Formats: sequence, structure tokens, C-alpha cells
Amino acid sequence: MKNNIATFLQKLHEAGFTQQEIADKIAVSVQTVNRFKSGKITPSIQTLCKIADAFGVTTDAVLGREAVTVQENIKRPWQRKKAVCEASSLTT
Repeated sequence: MKNNIATFLQKLHEAGFTQQEIADKIAVSVQTVNRFKSGKITPSIQTLCKIADAFGVTTDAVLGREAVTVQENIKRPWQRKKAVCEASSLTT
């Protein structure tokens, strides 16, 4: 069974994004995108935030906790609070 992040990345591919375009948008290698899609590795919180920000969705959408279509959000992305992403960059 695919993980939710892999499912989201597959939706991006179906929406017309190449693995290279996805990798470029989130500043990782194509090999890393492949590993995310295969479930071999899991993105860090920072990378999860980059994925969400790059494609105009929430982190919940990337994690499969929120129903959203990628094409819908590419056409009309919404503004979202970046509290989760900002909080993850804080050090204690």
C-alpha cells in the first residue's frame, strides 16, 4: 500500500508535473522524489512544508488528512498560515 505522501506525489504527476519539476520546486534531487514515492524515505518536516508551499496546499493535504485535488489548487491556490512550517524551524 502506498503512503499518503506517495499518493500526493502521484497526483502531482497525473496533473502534469515531471519528477524533475517536483524535485526543483522542493529543492531535492529526482532520486529523493523517487524515494518519497516508493516509501523508502519520509520527508522531513521542513521538506513537507516545502511540498505544501510549492503546490499551494496544506501539509494536511500532502499527508492525506484533507481531501484536495492538485489541479484545483494549481489553478486557484489559497493563502494559508505557515505556522506549522515556521514552528518547525524554531529551535529549543
